[in-house]
Amino acid sequence: MGQMGDLERLVMNRLWSTDEALTVRQIAEAFPDHAYTTILTVCDRLTKKNFVTRQLDGRSHVYRPQATQEEYVAHLMDAALDGSSDRAAALVRFVNVIDDDEIEILRAALRRRSK
Repeated sequence: MGQMGDLERLVMNRLWSTDEALTVRQIAEAFPDHAYTTILTVCDRLTKKNFVTRQLDGRSHVYRPQATQEEYVAHLMDAALDGSSDRAAALVRFVNVIDDDEIEILRAALRRRSK
Protein backbone atom coordinates (compact mmCIF):
# COMPACT_ATOMS: atom_id res chain seq x y z
CA MET A 1 0.00 0.00 0.00
CA GLY A 2 1.48 3.30 -1.03
CA GLN A 3 0.39 6.85 -0.61
CA MET A 4 -2.40 8.67 -2.39
CA GLY A 5 -2.65 11.97 -4.19
CA ASP A 6 -5.28 14.53 -3.18
CA LEU A 7 -7.96 13.46 -5.68
CA GLU A 8 -7.23 9.79 -5.02
CA ARG A 9 -7.81 10.43 -1.31
CA LEU A 10 -11.11 12.20 -2.06
CA VAL A 11 -12.26 9.27 -4.22
CA MET A 12 -11.25 6.83 -1.48
CA ASN A 13 -13.18 8.89 1.08
CA ARG A 14 -16.25 8.57 -1.16
CA LEU A 15 -15.75 4.79 -1.37
CA TRP A 16 -15.14 4.51 2.37
CA SER A 17 -18.36 6.42 3.06
CA THR A 18 -20.54 3.53 1.85
CA ASP A 19 -20.73 -0.22 2.16
CA GLU A 20 -21.77 -0.46 -1.48
CA ALA A 21 -19.49 -0.99 -4.46
CA LEU A 22 -19.74 2.09 -6.69
CA THR A 23 -19.48 2.72 -10.40
CA VAL A 24 -17.30 5.51 -11.73
CA ARG A 25 -20.48 7.45 -12.54
CA GLN A 26 -21.67 7.15 -8.94
CA ILE A 27 -18.28 8.29 -7.67
CA ALA A 28 -18.11 11.14 -10.21
CA GLU A 29 -21.46 12.51 -8.99
CA ALA A 30 -19.66 13.58 -5.81
CA PHE A 31 -17.14 15.59 -7.88
CA PRO A 32 -19.07 17.85 -10.26
CA ASP A 33 -15.95 19.96 -10.91
CA HIS A 34 -14.09 16.95 -12.34
CA ALA A 35 -14.70 15.22 -15.64
CA TYR A 36 -15.97 11.66 -15.66
CA THR A 37 -12.77 10.61 -17.48
CA THR A 38 -10.66 12.14 -14.71
CA ILE A 39 -12.47 10.08 -12.08
CA LEU A 40 -12.15 7.01 -14.32
CA THR A 41 -8.38 7.58 -14.51
CA VAL A 42 -8.18 7.99 -10.72
CA CYS A 43 -10.12 4.74 -10.20
CA ASP A 44 -7.77 2.97 -12.62
CA ARG A 45 -4.73 4.28 -10.71
CA LEU A 46 -6.25 3.24 -7.37
CA THR A 47 -6.80 -0.24 -8.81
CA LYS A 48 -3.19 -0.48 -9.98
CA LYS A 49 -1.99 0.70 -6.56
CA ASN A 50 -4.15 -2.01 -4.90
CA PHE A 51 -6.27 0.48 -2.98
CA VAL A 52 -9.48 -0.73 -4.64
CA THR A 53 -10.83 -3.81 -6.32
CA ARG A 54 -12.60 -3.52 -9.65
CA GLN A 55 -15.30 -5.99 -10.60
CA LEU A 56 -17.53 -6.18 -13.65
CA ASP A 57 -21.19 -5.75 -12.74
CA GLY A 58 -23.33 -5.90 -15.85
CA ARG A 59 -21.84 -3.43 -18.31
CA SER A 60 -20.00 -1.34 -15.72
CA HIS A 61 -17.16 -1.87 -13.35
CA VAL A 62 -17.77 -1.30 -9.67
CA TYR A 63 -15.09 -0.29 -7.20
CA ARG A 64 -14.67 -1.23 -3.57
CA PRO A 65 -11.86 -0.38 -1.12
CA GLN A 66 -9.31 -3.14 -0.46
CA ALA A 67 -8.95 -2.01 3.15
CA THR A 68 -10.88 0.12 5.60
CA GLN A 69 -9.89 3.73 6.14
CA GLU A 70 -8.68 2.79 9.62
CA GLU A 71 -6.47 0.02 8.22
CA TYR A 72 -5.00 2.46 5.69
CA VAL A 73 -4.28 5.08 8.37
CA ALA A 74 -2.67 2.43 10.59
CA HIS A 75 -0.48 1.45 7.62
CA LEU A 76 0.56 5.10 7.15
CA MET A 77 1.37 5.42 10.83
CA ASP A 78 3.49 2.27 10.73
CA ALA A 79 5.28 3.48 7.59
CA ALA A 80 5.98 6.82 9.29
CA LEU A 81 7.46 5.00 12.28
CA ASP A 82 9.58 2.87 9.94
CA GLY A 83 10.86 6.09 8.37
CA SER A 84 12.18 7.31 11.71
CA SER A 85 15.73 6.62 12.78
CA ASP A 86 14.40 6.07 16.32
CA ARG A 87 11.01 4.36 16.31
CA ALA A 88 10.72 4.46 20.12
CA ALA A 89 11.39 8.21 20.24
CA ALA A 90 8.81 8.80 17.52
CA LEU A 91 6.23 6.79 19.49
CA VAL A 92 6.97 8.77 22.65
CA ARG A 93 6.63 12.04 20.71
CA PHE A 94 3.31 10.83 19.27
CA VAL A 95 1.97 10.07 22.75
CA ASN A 96 2.99 13.57 23.83
CA VAL A 97 0.91 15.24 21.09
CA ILE A 98 -2.35 13.28 21.35
CA ASP A 99 -5.11 14.30 23.74
CA ASP A 100 -6.17 12.54 26.94
CA ASP A 101 -9.13 10.77 25.30
CA GLU A 102 -6.83 9.28 22.65
CA ILE A 103 -4.38 8.18 25.36
CA GLU A 104 -7.22 6.31 27.07
CA ILE A 105 -8.12 4.64 23.77
CA LEU A 106 -4.49 3.50 23.40
CA ARG A 107 -4.40 2.23 26.99
CA ALA A 108 -7.57 0.21 26.46
CA ALA A 109 -6.20 -1.25 23.21
CA LEU A 110 -2.94 -2.20 24.94
CA ARG A 111 -4.83 -3.85 27.79
CA ARG A 112 -6.89 -5.90 25.31
CA ARG A 113 -3.74 -6.87 23.42
CA SER A 114 -1.94 -8.10 26.54
CA LYS A 115 -4.77 -10.46 27.54
